[in-house]
Amino acid sequence: MFNLNPQDIASIEVLKDAASSAIYGARGAQGVILITTKKGSFGARPVVNLNAYTGFNMSSFSYRPLNNAEYAMMFKEARRNRIGDIDRRLAGNIDPTEAATLRGEKDVLNLQINELQMGKDDINWLDRVKPSSAPLSNIQLSVAGGSNQTSYYFSFGKFGEANAVGDGRLDRYTGKLALTQKVNRWLKAGMDIAISKVEYDGLAEALGAGITARPDTPDSIKTNPNGTWDYHHGFRNTRTECSGIFTTTPKTTGTIPVTSSRRRPSARISASGP
Repeated sequence: MFNLNPQDIASIEVLKDAASSAIYGARGAQGVILITTKKGSFGARPVVNLNAYTGFNMSSFSYRPLNNAEYAMMFKEARRNRIGDIDRRLAGNIDPTEAATLRGEKDVLNLQINELQMGKDDINWLDRVKPSSAPLSNIQLSVAGGSNQTSYYFSFGKFGEANAVGDGRLDRYTGKLALTQKVNRWLKAGMDIAISKVEYDGLAEALGAGITARPDTPDSIKTNPNGTWDYHHGFRNTRTECSGIFTTTPKTTGTIPVTSSRRRPSARISASGP
């Protein structure tokens, strides 16, 4: 359907139940949609139709991401709730192995709460990735007519639309040529050619990243006072306790960090999770 020029459609008919099964058998059990495209008329004068419009789309979201203060509050509250669950579990009669696992998890959660540090940036990334307006345009041209022996129909269409929820754009080009020739009183010969081309140019939906990004993730790479590359606040180090040994695992959120071997990262806790 998307590859069709709407101006080329003459009629749309829906067949269902016995009507569709009688023609298409089992394939028409769920119903059939018949689309008839336009053709020229014999003995008709040439008719030229031009349809064009332009406009824009806008995205509207009621969702508001958390700011730095709200993010820190929810981060700590979620871990305190989990700690409360662990304490209630430890108060019961449980297996020693499970108890040791829960105590280790509790230590990590307390460490995450104590070492959470929010950066200076406080960005609503949903507003950053959502375009204010996305232009669209459409132009359709058709010529139809015929003589006593020949009928013709020719059309061309171009539709373009920018992505309203991210980056990139979509362009669709369509063309159609329909010819019918009367060979004699009882025979007609026809030709119907339709072509289409759809181009997707860098389409990307950034809403998911905009919603899940930390508010303190900066919009540019940070540097140290001496000019060397720094670990920005969207790049955290998560310390996890395993058999009494702390290991450091880099976690990345938002943008891709650029790091320098001249500076070793200090262990920090990721508020963004895995």
